[in-house]
Amino acid sequence: MKPKTKEKIPELQLVRAMAILAVLMVHATSYATVQLTNSSLYVVYNALNVLMKYGTPVFIALSSMVLFYNYKDRPMGRQLLSRFYKQRLLYILLPYVMFSLFYFILSLMAGSSEPWNIITLAKSFALKLATGKAYTHLYYIFIMMQFYLAFPFVLWLFQRCQQLPQWSIVLGLLVQWSFVIGNKFLFQ
Repeated sequence: MKPKTKEKIPELQLVRAMAILAVLMVHATSYATVQLTNSSLYVVYNALNVLMKYGTPVFIALSSMVLFYNYKDRPMGRQLLSRFYKQRLLYILLPYVMFSLFYFILSLMAGSSEPWNIITLAKSFALKLATGKAYTHLYYIFIMMQFYLAFPFVLWLFQRCQQLPQWSIVLGLLVQWSFVIGNKFLFQ
């Protein structure tokens, strides 16, 4: 049985457009903020760069909102999980691995300090792939993959505990700040 399609939320397209423009502005001004530090326009470029950094968090929030909107009424089961992860493997993980490999090879060809030993290169690539450091702009995909891993569990919790969604922002902040404080004092 195919679940009925949810009503589209047209306002999301406007939010997406604003986030896209913000991300483009950050990328367009990033070089200038490094190279034009002595220019009279540095303040303008830096302000645009800093003020537009809301784009990536907005994309993450939109992705989570749309996922919960589309999946909240579906019963959590093996078939749903299988379809969910197959889609993510094909459309998220596979391109992530391919682009990580592409950037890794490109950085080697550009004169990276990596030693040209196949075992060392494979270990280095595997570590960078597993930590999201194959290329700086791939961090967003790495964050989204972590979210996709946690999503079914969080969805299951929200479906089981009807009061939990209303506390999700507070709980999210508690988890985030627990990690920040734990990372500062315990993990590092």
